[in-house]
Amino acid sequence: MTIHGVILRISLFAASVTSLGSGSLHKRTTLGSNNLWRRDIDPSTLYPEHNISVPVDYFHNETKYEPHSNGTFPLRYWFDASYYKDGGPVIVLQSGETDGEGRLPFLQKGLLHQLAQATNGIGVVLEHRYYGKSFPTPDLSTPNLRFLTTEQALADMAYFAQNVVFEGLEDKNLTAPETAYFGYGGSYAGAFGSYPPPVSPKPSGISGNTTNPSANTAHPTASPPTPNSSTSSTTSSSTTPPTRPS
Repeated sequence: MTIHGVILRISLFAASVTSLGSGSLHKRTTLGSNNLWRRDIDPSTLYPEHNISVPVDYFHNETKYEPHSNGTFPLRYWFDASYYKDGGPVIVLQSGETDGEGRLPFLQKGLLHQLAQATNGIGVVLEHRYYGKSFPTPDLSTPNLRFLTTEQALADMAYFAQNVVFEGLEDKNLTAPETAYFGYGGSYAGAFGSYPPPVSPKPSGISGNTTNPSANTAHPTASPPTPNSSTSSTTSSSTTPPTRPS
């Protein structure tokens, strides 16, 4: 499935969230009576962080990203599969321009929780590159900000959908297109799903899914891009945010 197809499914779902909010979802209880205790617990204790190794640079045909990179970096995400049943979708909340951990209340008791419960799906909070701990470069110097674009971040979303392996559900294929992926957010993150990138990504050949910041499991995917004279092999593997240039 192409990145355009993945994002199209996200966009179609985003257009329907408003109408769903006034229908059957509104009538459902966010948390069952036996789970009320979860409302007052720090959500970071309920949902451990996970990482998936994603390409730094998907668009080796774009000169604006030169020098290109064949490297990868750990993109953080959190998920809740409490309500998942076979055939259910994966619902991704885009964390937008902030630390993804700050979006965990939506997974705990917000709309993301309601949608997962209503659809027997998996709720996911996906951190945006260059925020929180999801940094593709070692510092925030101006040249190293060249990979901070909506185009690259949309490719992260599609790559995640096509390659993620959820801890505890390794026996199931929960990747697109076999599984439906929906997405939503607010402000920039809300518009995110309606911006399909102009070309399909060309990720590096290294891919993986990690269930914690120090583990990695190989997951073969697309073939590597054809290198050119402007390709760099820099890889960012640290989950520590880079220092800002002086």
